[in-house]
Amino acid sequence: MARNTNAMTMTMTMAAGAALCAAATGGVAVDMHDAPVALTKASNVSVRFVNSDAGATGSLYFLGWGQGESITYSASTHGNNLGEFLFSNKGTPKGTTIDLGVFDAGAALHFAYIITKGAGGAKTGDIIRSDINADLVYFAPSPMFTQQDENFVRIGLEDIRDPTKSDWDFNDVIFDVLATPIPGPGAFALAMMGMAIAAPRRRRPC
Repeated sequence: MARNTNAMTMTMTMAAGAALCAAATGGVAVDMHDAPVALTKASNVSVRFVNSDAGATGSLYFLGWGQGESITYSASTHGNNLGEFLFSNKGTPKGTTIDLGVFDAGAALHFAYIITKGAGGAKTGDIIRSDINADLVYFAPSPMFTQQDENFVRIGLEDIRDPTKSDWDFNDVIFDVLATPIPGPGAFALAMMGMAIAAPRRRRPC
């Protein structure tokens, strides 16, 4: 792992049946993995704020990265064990981009979201983490985009944990995960999470 940070590593067992599989199309591979995004090439990764249409206020964090059966958790910015703070869904200028550094091929990237000011069905203090299999249903990654020589996956997040109250619109925070292959702009792929959990039909964030 090329990323240099104060972090701790712990070993965890991945969900049964979450085997990695890939289908290549035009040099781009789409993998099924139990994380919102996984890399198939060593890449420099950044996260870009797109927009939000949420009543509640929340903060997005880079929780850490998985490699094989281990997850390395990022140092906690705010002492809440959620990792590196990225941005709030309120008051953040569109296009704000945070560099996460370089990650090896096979790295699965994890994110966390906490409600800091609740509204509607989203309660203050509620936390959604992609390293918890049951929480993956709240993340809606798109297929890989390529625009103006950028390769990225756009992720929409649903902030209401109660499935009986959620609108499942996945627009409470929308962000892009961008990756630049190392050493250059050759073959690159981001992996989209496969949802095996039955859930209401999701709309792709835009």
